[in-house]
Amino acid sequence: MASEALDVSIREAKGAKENLNNDVYLTLAMENSFPLVKWTGKTEESISPIIFSKYTTGSMENASDQSKILNYQDVFSMDRNNSDTNNETGASVGYGVAYNINKKNLENKVYLDAEFSIGQVLRKNTLEEMPKNSSLQKKRSDYVGANSFIIKSKNHNSKLNLGSEFNLDYNYIVNKDLNAFLKNEITTTFDNEKNQFEVSYYEEAKIGNVHYVDAEYERKFENNLNFSIGLRRNLEKDFSETNFIGTNYESDCLKIDLTLSKKFYQNEDIRPSNNLTFSIMLKPFGSPVSPDLSSFID
Repeated sequence: MASEALDVSIREAKGAKENLNNDVYLTLAMENSFPLVKWTGKTEESISPIIFSKYTTGSMENASDQSKILNYQDVFSMDRNNSDTNNETGASVGYGVAYNINKKNLENKVYLDAEFSIGQVLRKNTLEEMPKNSSLQKKRSDYVGANSFIIKSKNHNSKLNLGSEFNLDYNYIVNKDLNAFLKNEITTTFDNEKNQFEVSYYEEAKIGNVHYVDAEYERKFENNLNFSIGLRRNLEKDFSETNFIGTNYESDCLKIDLTLSKKFYQNEDIRPSNNLTFSIMLKPFGSPVSPDLSSFID
């Protein structure tokens, strides 16, 4: 079944200008998709081609030196520059396709859910004012994709109907010639009623110099007590950036956290810094109180 959406918006961008002028932008956008769905027993598959057309009046201020990494959501975004005061202008088309599959067990509950998507932005003319490393300046942007994979297993011995869950998320950027990966971001999580283990790998090539791996483990005990430990390893410069160890108490309305962290520096003449943080948060209010107790361990 085809779906179509038309969006017309008028936005007023107020910048920090000496003459206090206001810039008014008119944006016309239309999104078209044609989802195709197939059911086979307890398996559902869908493939959804998407075309997002957009035109914004006016002119941009120069943002070419700003840091901006393209992601899949940007392909179908009203403002790919993510700025309230400097909108992406001109005509462009974002297109892509998403494939989804989910499987249900005998109890009619989803135990496998996976989605694979890829997209690209096209424009008639170059837009030099857009950030360089985003590739949105060009007539053809880089290809960007987002994939997710979730497996859930039920613990049949648990009266609370608890089980384990494995998540794998993979986001990437491939150059427009499809011969080089510019970004790889992989996050894996294993979670059950007692343990949670997460590993993240991030790499940028040509669009940046970031390359690291994160690992974190959390153990849940009785009476809402939790213990966690983690580290980050800089693979670009081959040294450990940070590690931490902490414990917290968490209920429906209160969270108390005590964390000891250590930050390392590549320069051996700079001593690692230790930080001890204690925080209390009343969940209905949302903002934690976090005094820094680092002076007690220096």
